[in-house]
Amino acid sequence: DPDGDGLDYYEFEINALGSIWELSLPRPYGEGGVPILGCNLPGLQSAVQVRGTLNDPGDEDEGWSMEVAFPWAGLAQFNREGATPPQVG
Repeated sequence: DPDGDGLDYYEFEINALGSIWELSLPRPYGEGGVPILGCNLPGLQSAVQVRGTLNDPGDEDEGWSMEVAFPWAGLAQFNREGATPPQVG
């Protein structure tokens, strides 16, 4: 939601397998918003590191981490008003 008005929301989720789920939401669910699935942000890069084994309850794992690079140019599609300069808060 680039300008904080509750519209044009982008959501990104990733799990320890590196599976990515993206969606955009033109308006909130409570206002009849329907998610647009398959919103593949061009240029997005991600990586996952697992410290342990996945889906093996028989051992003890340390955890997992992920890194994501969101391309600013790709996020611009969710801002109908054009450039939104950073603001305090």
